[in-house]
Amino acid sequence: MHDINTFLPFWEGFSVTAIRPDGDDLLIDLIPQPTRLPTCSGCHQPSTTIHEYCQRSIRDLPILGRTVRLNVELRRVGCSTC
Repeated sequence: MHDINTFLPFWEGFSVTAIRPDGDDLLIDLIPQPTRLPTCSGCHQPSTTIHEYCQRSIRDLPILGRTVRLNVELRRVGCSTC
């Protein structure tokens, strides 16, 4: 079986964990790749301190006539620099 991330390269640093239909929509779940350190959105420095995890639902461009919703798990970092 092939790795789905090879065929669907969505966001750099994220992996697709599930793709499922939901009515007329297509839901795609993304999680951060565990091998990549999160970076601070202010200074862009890598950080090992996670402040919190949160979920975002983002509407993307349609695929094959279906509305695409990305369910993305984000990590907010506790940056020692900022």
